[in-house]
Amino acid sequence: MLHLALRFHDKGRYESHADPTSHRKPKVAGYQVVKPAYRILKLLAGEQVSDIPRSRIMEYHYVTVVDTVRQQGNYFILPVEENQIAQLEAITKTERNPPVYLWRDGQWWSFPQLELYNTGEMTTVRTTMGDIFGNVHETREHQIERTGLRIRPTYEPSKGPGFALAHTAPNSLPDAPANLPTTITGNGMVLEWKRGYDDKPPCWWIRDEHRVSKAQSATYRHYAALKATPHARWSKGFSAWYYTGGPLPPPKWLELVGYPDTPSPTMSPELSQQIEAVLAADDAAEREPLIPLSLYNAHAGRYDWNHGNPDVWCKLYRSDKWLFFVANASLTERSLHGYKLTLEDDTATGEWLTLFLDELADGSVQRDPSFIRQSLRHAIEQTAANVKTFLPDELGIPTDAECRRRVFEERHHAYLAELERKRELETAMKPYHEFQALLKLRQTFEERLHHLTSLKALPAQSTPPLDDPWS
Repeated sequence: MLHLALRFHDKGRYESHADPTSHRKPKVAGYQVVKPAYRILKLLAGEQVSDIPRSRIMEYHYVTVVDTVRQQGNYFILPVEENQIAQLEAITKTERNPPVYLWRDGQWWSFPQLELYNTGEMTTVRTTMGDIFGNVHETREHQIERTGLRIRPTYEPSKGPGFALAHTAPNSLPDAPANLPTTITGNGMVLEWKRGYDDKPPCWWIRDEHRVSKAQSATYRHYAALKATPHARWSKGFSAWYYTGGPLPPPKWLELVGYPDTPSPTMSPELSQQIEAVLAADDAAEREPLIPLSLYNAHAGRYDWNHGNPDVWCKLYRSDKWLFFVANASLTERSLHGYKLTLEDDTATGEWLTLFLDELADGSVQRDPSFIRQSLRHAIEQTAANVKTFLPDELGIPTDAECRRRVFEERHHAYLAELERKRELETAMKPYHEFQALLKLRQTFEERLHHLTSLKALPAQSTPPLDDPWS
């Protein structure tokens, strides 16, 4: 089996412009790849790659890739068949230094591609030096050899992404395990056998091939698998895992470094069936739920009927003819409320219903991981654009503009009703307010009348005699 290393430019969260009418631009976790890498990724991965809609044409493509696609560093590691090599060469022959490498015969190879070469013809280059006022002070001429582009039709050895998929060192130690090399390098990790220190028995160690950060560490990426291995421990001093369970390394560790599986002894069909049944039961117990709990929590309490066009946040499908858009969910009742869309040859039917999670536990129903929260009408329009067998208006779901118009009309009617209610209340309370005004006027009159009648008269003064000059 051949493998191909395809470099992605960046990894992060990018804005999705799936709904151009919405002001919200949700961010989606994905990858940024150049155009030739995007074409190769779509060719090899196919349905495992989904585009992130962008608002304009850009030099890069933004995609989401399922977790089953193998990654190492800034590269996707993809299996390649011999019949796909010609299609890959047709893509790389139109690019210079395409970010793709082929793993074959224990080393990396660069694909046929465009390269610069010297044509052998000489040309004269004239250089003029002057000032900002246009005065020429000096003119120099020199000869250079012309270059051109041509297609390199051969593969050439290359260091590739900088790591080896599988590399072994010969067994040179006398007390080393038989039939196994002492050092196995692959997938960015090194599995090596070391003798014990002092009186300690020998053991197997697995570490990163190069000293890298935790984000780029291959052993940290497989932390759960390494920690779950019996007799495996972490050495803080050596920054590596070691295994003390026997002279042979765990099969899982050999698989992590890409070492070929050792042949296992044959077993009876009955025992094989029992093992398969136990493994199937374990897979069913550890299977990821149909809808993760984080998705429930992110959309809990945000349900709004919106005149028959609510927002849907999850898309389930059993086949190309059966779709279910989830608008609301109940964890206590383990139920999903949404819109079921059934596609026929030339028509489509839809209905609102409630499904229970126990009814969907047979494994035939799957969830679309790239689906983002949007209105039901917009989701149906996208489905109609893909299948092209029905029109969205046939289902009777109002458009987003119609819903906004209805909401505006409801608010306007409510505003007019509030004004009418206030006007009627004011008319009904008018006699009461007039009576209160008269009552207040009477009270004021009585208070002032009482004030005037309660005043005391000034004391009388005798007339001064006429013969008093000082009076």
